[in-house]
Amino acid sequence: MSIFYGELNEKEQKNMVFLSGDNGQKIWISTEHWMRPNQIISEGSEMPDAILNLLQKWRKEVHFITENYENRQRVEKASMEFIYEDKYFELIPGSIAATHEVCHSIADKIKKDLKHLGCPYTKYNWEMDCF
Repeated sequence: MSIFYGELNEKEQKNMVFLSGDNGQKIWISTEHWMRPNQIISEGSEMPDAILNLLQKWRKEVHFITENYENRQRVEKASMEFIYEDKYFELIPGSIAATHEVCHSIADKIKKDLKHLGCPYTKYNWEMDCF
């Protein structure tokens, strides 16, 4: 397994990355899996059914938002990292038919849905375009 929870001794920590879970839990993931998460780029990506159901829910929300969305800031490189069923995933905006800016506007909702699903680790990443 590439994900461990709790304490690891110094020898076990070799080639592992420490992540702090959403509830303060210690999570360790192999460097290999941390560097290469299971990417969710479309509904055709390999993922559990529960995540696919959320993807479809978020697509509907994005469709509604884009009709009324006013671009207030320029966001780049938006993505959501999370652990579900001991697998490490990265969700990109295109997988829910969103721009980086629209994804940014619903990132808190995505995190809330993932936590409700039981994901012990969620992290939203983004950069602001200053130009």
